[in-house]
Amino acid sequence: MNGAESDPVVGIRLRLAINFEDSIPTNVLLQILRGTEAGLAAVDKTCFDDAIRYVGVSDLPLDAARERMRQHRNQRLWISGCEAGSILFDGDVLVLAWVILQNTLGESLKEAYRTSGTHERLTRYFRNVMERTPGDMIRSLSQKISSATKGAATVTGSEVERLPDGRSTATVKVDVDPAANPQPRLQDPPEENENEEDS
Repeated sequence: MNGAESDPVVGIRLRLAINFEDSIPTNVLLQILRGTEAGLAAVDKTCFDDAIRYVGVSDLPLDAARERMRQHRNQRLWISGCEAGSILFDGDVLVLAWVILQNTLGESLKEAYRTSGTHERLTRYFRNVMERTPGDMIRSLSQKISSATKGAATVTGSEVERLPDGRSTATVKVDVDPAANPQPRLQDPPEENENEEDS
């Protein structure tokens, strides 16, 4: 089962803006991304486990479903833009948990998934969780990023936009401490004066 086309759209789009003054060391960038991925994975895992309890199903191949979740580790973000002093990443939250639960329940329960009320309960759970998750996610990301970078990067702003279809876009701004790049670097060569006459 791949999910019916009439199923509600589920998910929260994360927009992560990493801002820095001059440059960002690769180790700090990787730490931010690891912290963000860990935060998103924690949201998906919590949602997955809570949804199973809410729906009230048992005797399902949940270990296989959890393994499907783990296979997507460190794959929740992608670069969406880059400009001077900023790198932009996008990521989706809850979509993975929704799709894997839909597929697991559909494959295990067959037609009973739709007719027993299980699908309706699952849909209701995800609609409810989408209301509260953006704020929880931002708090989790703030802690994970600060911990992963040992304070070299901090969440300095966030904004949540509710879309008409029930989804949300959460924009999170991360600032990198200029002191996080203490390594000595070559200086750029001085620019040549284009107006100088050839000698």
